[in-house]
Amino acid sequence: GACPKTGLEEASPPCYELILKARCSSAEILAMHPQGKFKLTKWYFDCVSESGETVIVYSAIARWRRLTLHYSSVLHLGHDGQVSSRSSVRPFRLPSGDSRRIELLISPLGVEGEWRGEEESLARTVLDSDPGWIEWRCLHPRSRARVHIPGHAIIEGLGYAECLEMTIPPWELPLTELHWGRFLSTEHSLIWIDWRGPYNRQLVFHNLIECSAQDVSECGFAIEGGSLLLDRGQTLRNGRLGDTILPGTPTLRKMFPIALFNILECKWRSQGILRI
Repeated sequence: GACPKTGLEEASPPCYELILKARCSSAEILAMHPQGKFKLTKWYFDCVSESGETVIVYSAIARWRRLTLHYSSVLHLGHDGQVSSRSSVRPFRLPSGDSRRIELLISPLGVEGEWRGEEESLARTVLDSDPGWIEWRCLHPRSRARVHIPGHAIIEGLGYAECLEMTIPPWELPLTELHWGRFLSTEHSLIWIDWRGPYNRQLVFHNLIECSAQDVSECGFAIEGGSLLLDRGQTLRNGRLGDTILPGTPTLRKMFPIALFNILECKWRSQGILRI
């Protein structure tokens, strides 16, 4: 479908993520996980203030066989351009709320937040196959967020929230590259997911209306009647998962294939210009 046209040009600092997947042999997977059932539920929340201060919060629960694993992390980009992050494998309270309001409390990290939705939620089945499925729910395509993390003043600004549920282990996903991001302003939301590899799937929504995109990259892309330009101005994280979000977790390294820790993640907070 066509994206709505308003004749505006808006700038906002969107979040952008590029993931390159490492390969893992079938023999290694079977050796590590014989006949094990897997389910991962992962929440993502962010908030970007008018000055560009950024908070990203992940919380996830993975269930495999008789094990239940918790993981949470917070990443902060300050006014001075310094990036800091912390993580925990202690249990936390599940996020609660709906498309109007979500409350987040990650006690192990001391993170508290509230997201008040300004748009209706979105949901799609990203993948449905014999090995398993992936369900994506964009809980708040655009919201007003208020987040507190220890040692910092309360951060307020435009926010985004989503939840991903999957029954396929990340290292078995039929993809080699994933581009994901969101652009928000007071009048617009633009969300994109671009899966590439043995299985290709693209999801793009402009102001809740699904549309197509051409030439998606870390520098931007075109949509019908307009384009998004990104400058990759601030790197938030760049490296293997084993070195960034999963360091110092020997228990997890014993449980999962090395391919999980070798996945390369690049995350930016960019200055974006949406021309429509």
